[in-house]
Amino acid sequence: FHKSGVALRLLSFLEQPEATAPMQLKAACALLLSQAVTVSTPVCKALLKGGVASLVSLASGIVPGASPLMRMQAADLLKFCLARVRLATEKPADQALLDSLPKLVGELRAAMTPLMDTIQRYITEEEGAVKGAGVTIKDVDTAASLIRSICGALWGLVAALRVSYGKSGTDEMDASMRVPASPGLLRILRKLMELAPERTKFANERAERLSKVFGKSVRSFVLGLLSGLGYFSIHPPTEESEAMFAEEQEAYESVSRALGTYEEETRS
Repeated sequence: FHKSGVALRLLSFLEQPEATAPMQLKAACALLLSQAVTVSTPVCKALLKGGVASLVSLASGIVPGASPLMRMQAADLLKFCLARVRLATEKPADQALLDSLPKLVGELRAAMTPLMDTIQRYITEEEGAVKGAGVTIKDVDTAASLIRSICGALWGLVAALRVSYGKSGTDEMDASMRVPASPGLLRILRKLMELAPERTKFANERAERLSKVFGKSVRSFVLGLLSGLGYFSIHPPTEESEAMFAEEQEAYESVSRALGTYEEETRS
């Protein structure tokens, strides 16, 4: 399976339009990939080094016809592969992948905006709204499941960069290179933390329901993601961090425009 390069061929198949790649067949291919990465680290490496951009494109929803399930599978594949592969800065192929991580973070962040809008509309919507006019439970559960998967993938991306530049056996990990936290991402993560199960008061019953169903797992991914980001208030800006910030922002804007959700952001 690994030596014949099947993983990357299956991944390219998932990006094809439904006219040439029926959804049922795509689902079967995604399942096969999921099973392959659980038993083979070389397959994980192959997917990361040859298909990380494709996985992010699928997860972000900019691939035409990508279903919510397909997006979740792509994000989960990315998260799983990142957890099993240690990237080494001394290897050119690994370094090229590490250099692309801020851009990938920006793309996935852009994908979270419309999902958060769905969650917020569900929470703030009046009970008893006209049937069919509001956000359904299915809509919000799909959005929350996607948010959870994307948060896990984002955590994997920022952790890969941090760990790769850290020095084993020392306390220099905290001073290692990090993807800078954008104000837009921090706003999303703060909103998600409002669903943490430890809260004793929620905005309403809908928010409490979301917390019971998704709060614990989302909370864990959000905290992991927060721990891996860089903050200009405690990590002095460097030429590298400024470049990463610009790359992340540029990718965010590009995907946001493609999704029709772009809003100008300020750095402060």
